[in-house]
Amino acid sequence: MLSRGWSLQGIIQARSAQPVEIFDPALALAANGPSSDIRPDLIAGIPLYLYGSQYPGGKALNNTAGAAVCSDGSQSVGPFCPPPTDANGAPLRQGTVGRNAFRGFGATQVDFAVHRDFPIHESLKLQFRAETFNVFNHPNFAPPIGDITDPRFGLSSQMLGRYLSGPTLGGGSFSPLYQIGGPRSMQFALKLVF
Repeated sequence: MLSRGWSLQGIIQARSAQPVEIFDPALALAANGPSSDIRPDLIAGIPLYLYGSQYPGGKALNNTAGAAVCSDGSQSVGPFCPPPTDANGAPLRQGTVGRNAFRGFGATQVDFAVHRDFPIHESLKLQFRAETFNVFNHPNFAPPIGDITDPRFGLSSQMLGRYLSGPTLGGGSFSPLYQIGGPRSMQFALKLVF
């Protein structure tokens, strides 16, 4: 009798890495305002990614200052230099970095739920539910910052769940606790079904 009415549910979510757009907001403003998408030039021979435990998620876009000297005499940020500019500082062309050419982090998560129905009457039952999100508490990181003028360029600055919930909670987004990329969380519920 104790083993009747139980149900188990499991969900495994996995996705590949999201693209990361590399940009320089100063060039965008010089070109035509913040809506312009000006990408930098890519310097060959310099590693695109850095790996190690010192980086969130073990990986970062190469943000090494001064890895090379750019054509305008400035120092590169990793393998990135600004494209040539005119006398007013406006870019003459789009940079050689392709749109969405870089990838951040993939994401994986296992969710698990168990519930039991307790019959009260033929058309009335009480349901107990226990649900766990991100059972193994696997860390999932947000895409790295793509603004080459930001001191945190190339690094992930937050967890994926917080990133997906947007800048303000309550703005129509899900709580980071109950979507992919959040920390392990549990919820319990009693539901009267009639």
